Amino acid sequence: MFPELVPLPASQQLSTMREPLPVETIVDAALEFSGASDASAAAAKDKLVGLLRRFRDEVMNVTEQAALAEKALAFLHKNLLTTYAVLQTRVDTTLDTGVFNCVSSAVLYMIVARSVGLSVSGVRTSDHAFCTVLVNGQQVDVETTNPDGFNPGAKKEFTDSFGKITGFRYVPPGHYGDRRAIGEKELLSLILYNRVSEYGDARFFRDALQPAVSAYALIGSEEMRGVMGVAFSNYVTSLGVRQDYPQAVQFMDAVKASFGGIVDLGQPRRDMYHNWVVSLIDANAILDAGALLSQPSTKAALDDADWNNLSVVVVQQRAQSEVEIGGFLAAAAIVTDAMARLGRVQPLLQTYEAYMHNAFAQLFNAHKIANAKTVIDQGIAAYPDSRLFQQDLELLKKAPRQ
Repeated sequence: MFPELVPLPASQQLSTMREPLPVETIVDAALEFSGASDASAAAAKDKLVGLLRRFRDEVMNVTEQAALAEKALAFLHKNLLTTYAVLQTRVDTTLDTGVFNCVSSAVLYMIVARSVGLSVSGVRTSDHAFCTVLVNGQQVDVETTNPDGFNPGAKKEFTDSFGKITGFRYVPPGHYGDRRAIGEKELLSLILYNRVSEYGDARFFRDALQPAVSAYALIGSEEMRGVMGVAFSNYVTSLGVRQDYPQAVQFMDAVKASFGGIVDLGQPRRDMYHNWVVSLIDANAILDAGALLSQPSTKAALDDADWNNLSVVVVQQRAQSEVEIGGFLAAAAIVTDAMARLGRVQPLLQTYEAYMHNAFAQLFNAHKIANAKTVIDQGIAAYPDSRLFQQDLELLKKAPRQ
């Protein structure tokens, strides 16, 4: 089945929406971006709705923002988050198993905190993500992977445990070169981003396509464009490894139709057509290789030099096969026809020279001097600069007259 390059509906919907997003929209998007099936998404949403109801009941008398924000984190770790795993970015899996990473826990914290009216944003570092919450007009960090992660720089318990559990370091607010504030949509996009990376590492390149397309549709950033381009290239390469060249070309045509001004697959396309022709040559399917090279799409994809070189190889292989059937002169005729199409390039001239010389030698050794002279005269007319033909001509002059 040919992979569709259509983004998930939620990514298209959210791309046009202003933040802050409705909490229910965040929940639905988080589950869809996680790759949840309809059944698992429904079960996960039911569980999450129950958790939110319980949390609101617990804090119904709490009005101070800092207390609400801190209790949201404690509630998640007490009632849901159980085991940290660096690659577990899916929100539905976290709701089902309690296993989480920085992204899935940050998204869930955003949902819980937003459900009681708090303003939550995200933060990215080079290899990590967490949240900030607005408390009395000030942004306060929340390291969601740690139960002591509210305002983490102020807590010794946090600094003692955070790096040991996650392997990351806390990047405090003053380190602006190492951290970047992100909105709700970009935080959600990290679910897709991480899934693309995870599928790529597992070599499930086809599975990485839709998350990559969806992440770009949602954010449209240069980073996500690059992620999408790599996902496309990896999938094309995987098809090439399987020598599924027609599927690879069809896929690249689909990418060009949908993302031609955004992603450039020129080099993978060149590699694919080159390898396709070479595979046919190696399989001795010379006529098929020639037919492929004659297609306009092949010539458009390959560099001129590469197309010419491959065309020469095909001609040389065809000529060599013809020797078995029609002899040296028939092989030379194939080369002559090719030179009319490809030009008098040196490899073809040398191939022509070899076959005409062999035809001459065959006749000369059979003492068919007149026929041998006809051949060498024809050769010199086509390739007057050939030193080998001149040597053959000198040999003729010394031969006894018939």
